[in-house]
Amino acid sequence: MKISRINELIDWLDKNPIGLSWMSPQTEVRPSLIPNAGNGRFATEDIDAGETVVLAGGIVLTVEEYNAVKSRWNFATGGQIDPNHMLLQMGTDKYAATINHTCKPNCYVSGQMCIKTLTDIKKDEELSVDYGTIHDDDVLQFENCQCGFVECRTYVTGKDWLSSDFQKANRFTLHLFEKIKGTNDQAKLEQLKRLQKIDLNKSELLKKEYEALIND
Repeated sequence: MKISRINELIDWLDKNPIGLSWMSPQTEVRPSLIPNAGNGRFATEDIDAGETVVLAGGIVLTVEEYNAVKSRWNFATGGQIDPNHMLLQMGTDKYAATINHTCKPNCYVSGQMCIKTLTDIKKDEELSVDYGTIHDDDVLQFENCQCGFVECRTYVTGKDWLSSDFQKANRFTLHLFEKIKGTNDQAKLEQLKRLQKIDLNKSELLKKEYEALIND
């Protein structure tokens, strides 16, 4: 799809917001409890672990196309569904997944587009996922995460999956799971050496992994 056609489509969606995703009727959008996070999605009743809370729909774009969209519409959101493609969600919070990041999430992305509860969730609890389990990119997600959990790693990146400790503690999207299986220690080290937008000294996870690999 050419960028001009994407612009036309998104201009239409901006004026005619429609639901591109399914959200559980057991959830609703409210102001997030996380500082500077805008709105979030909350449980309106108790939800058991393993329940589907979002089926993400949208427009499949290349990473280049998605970045072009984000440069014009900063309210656009999306998730990575394979190394070269993003799933773009558009519209108001009413129609988007609206699930914020925390470093101790209670939800996870199952497969590519299905968000499920990782734990039992109580009524009025905010839903969250760890953005580090979704994206693979040399990009800084949060320089100063304020999720408030003891487990908060503060500096959250699109390469946190390279950490062995992070891999052991989390569940990943399908494309990241496959990437993890296909990435040996040498390939990890090469990726860590090539980072340009991520400061290893600010990421305890990645710095620890890098030092372990070069000392191995």
